[in-house]
Formats: sequence, C-alpha cells, structure tokens
Amino acid sequence: MTHATVERRLKAVTKRFDEFNNTLPEPLLTLAGDLEKTLAHGNRHIVDCYGAKEAYPLLRLPLWLEDRYVTDGVLSGREGYGASAAYASLMGYLYIRIQDNVLDEPEQFDSAYLLLGNEYVREFFQTYHRLFEHGSRFWEYMRAYWLSTTNNTLWERTVCGGKFRQFEGGDLARIGGKLDGVKVSMAAVCILAGREDDIGRFGPVADNLNIASQLHNDAVSFIKDIKHDYFTCLIASTVGNGEGAEGRDVLWQASIKALTGSHLEDWLGSAAEYNDKALGLIGPGELPGLDEYVAAKNAHLSGLRKEITEIKRELLSL
Repeated sequence: MTHATVERRLKAVTKRFDEFNNTLPEPLLTLAGDLEKTLAHGNRHIVDCYGAKEAYPLLRLPLWLEDRYVTDGVLSGREGYGASAAYASLMGYLYIRIQDNVLDEPEQFDSAYLLLGNEYVREFFQTYHRLFEHGSRFWEYMRAYWLSTTNNTLWERTVCGGKFRQFEGGDLARIGGKLDGVKVSMAAVCILAGREDDIGRFGPVADNLNIASQLHNDAVSFIKDIKHDYFTCLIASTVGNGEGAEGRDVLWQASIKALTGSHLEDWLGSAAEYNDKALGLIGPGELPGLDEYVAAKNAHLSGLRKEITEIKRELLSL
C-alpha cells in the first residue's frame, strides 16, 4: 500500500463519517458539527486531524496492518477492511471522548452530547457486526479490549479523580490501558487476514504507543488538570508521596515543582522512550508506517520540551 493508497483510504473514512453524520436528527447533527470544530481545532476535518501522520495512530494502525497483509498476499486490499476498521475506531473513540468531555468540562459540553455518543457507539458495533459473524473469535478480543478500556478509565476516575494518591509502578500500564480500544481494529484486521497469532505480536507495540500517548496528553494538559483538581499520574509523581499536604496544597506543590524542575520535560522524554520501545519490538518495516510515525511524534515531543524549558526560563527571569 503506497502513501497515496493510505490517503485514499482515509478519504473513504471521511466519506463514511460525513454520510453517517448527515443521517442524524437535530439537534444531534448540529452537536456533531460543534464537536468536530472543538476536537479538530478549527476548520480541519476530524479525519484529517486524527489521521495525520504525527497523530496517535488511531486511524492509521489498521491501514498499516492492511498494508502488511496486502504485501504478504493474504488480503487483496479491494475489500477495504482497513478503512472499515479505521472508521469503527473513530466512532468508538468519539463515544469515549464525549463521555470524558461531558464529565470533565460540563460547562462546555451539554449532557445532550451523550445522545450523540450513543449513536457513535452503536455505529462502532454495527460496523464490526457487518464484518464478523456471531461466534467469530473476533468478539472475544472485542470484549477483552473494550472491557480493558472501561476498567482502566473507571480506575482513573475512582482512584485518581479528585483526590491525591501516591504514584505507583503499575500506573503507567493502567493509563495506557485506557486506549486499549485501539486494539479492536488491530484484532479485526489480523483475523480478517487469517493471522490471529499476530495479535499477540502487535499488542505490546500498541501498549507502548498507548502509554506514550497518555504521558504526552497529561503533560500538555497539566494546567487544565491543576485547575480541575484532577490528580493525574504525572501530578502524583511530581509531588511525591504528598505527606503533610491535602487538596489544593498538593496541586500547589505540583505547580511549583513543575515550574522550577524538569518534571514536565522528563515525562515528555519518557513518552518518546515508549514510542522507541514500540518500534523496537518489531523488525524494520514490519508494520509499515510505524517508523515514520515514531520519528514525527518524537520530533514533536522534542520541540515541546524545548518550548516548555524556554517558557519557564523566561518566567523565572521576571
């Protein structure tokens, strides 16, 4: 699959997404447009935003796998399985994102968005029902990965949200597990290609990409999380054990240490390391597109680290 083919498949995802949205009744159609403007930053289409080569590979992962299997001769490429899986991934992600936004920022996202989320998650499941019969092994993977996303999100909400807790060694795997839903599209393409054994091979690659993505997200949302009294793993590790401090005092300590130390930069560096780990788990070119993604993403992370360092230097010089 050439670069042009990948872009053509992404355009197919765009077409399906727009067609689906146009079937929505009001006010859901208007809400869908508002959501896209918020998430895609301006006038960009949401597929262009989430399908960019440096974006988390929510949409490109199934296309990379399809590329591999077309090259191997076990898929023809005519069926468009990769585009179908990418489309389903977008629908599933938007459902989860709506849930997060309504809970985190109720002042910006009306609860009516939850009805839009219901439509997206229904389309997510129906897309896979069109690809897999009842009893297919795919549904076992679907349940496992979807449940993992749910359980890890609940863990963060109930254990971390709104209260301080000490950072623990297993926390990174849990925050990465919030993105386990991306493995659904991975399992789909592998099974359609008759390569179920590859799920165990590429799963750890996704695990490392997921952790890297969450570290990146927590670093850039540090200020927002402070304002919302939300204790992410990054904030917990910044403060340490938090002894002798409660509530806003803990967040104040985190703010001071982030400003005067290198915590934010270090976490962004860790994100790049996890991206490198993902790439190191497989041979060169074994997952087409992954090397390009890691190079682009790590260059972006490096730029962010430099920007943060410069901003702090200017603030401390005042």
